[in-house]
Amino acid sequence: MVERKIFVNLTSHKLLPEQIDEASKFVDEIVSAEEFLPQELIQKLHQCPSDVKELYQLAQELCDYLAEYARFQSARLYVHLPVGSPAFMWILGYYFPHTYCVPVFSHTERIVEEIQQPDGTVVKKSVFKFEGFIFPDGGEADV
Repeated sequence: MVERKIFVNLTSHKLLPEQIDEASKFVDEIVSAEEFLPQELIQKLHQCPSDVKELYQLAQELCDYLAEYARFQSARLYVHLPVGSPAFMWILGYYFPHTYCVPVFSHTERIVEEIQQPDGTVVKKSVFKFEGFIFPDGGEADV
């Protein structure tokens, strides 16, 4: 039996059409965090606590949900991770359930435009152009 593959978007942003197209090449289904995680956990992911003990608890709780969801769906999860707190990402690596999940990050090109205002101030505009997914565990998606 072929294992199902599900792309789980845990970022605080909706996927861009380019990201959906790219993910669709290696997964059977795309879901958002809101489809299976409690709202309270999603809020914590979007606004990570600063307390180290709370970060460890958050990482453990998230990984427990991911492992359970993978088992329930009989699927391998491609988990599009939030970047937010570098400390949280480091801690998450300790608990991450690699048996069921593949960590995925988006890589973007940042195009910055600085616009001089009549009063001398500068407004900075950043546009992020999706370039592809990165699989930091060294693996690639099975396309």
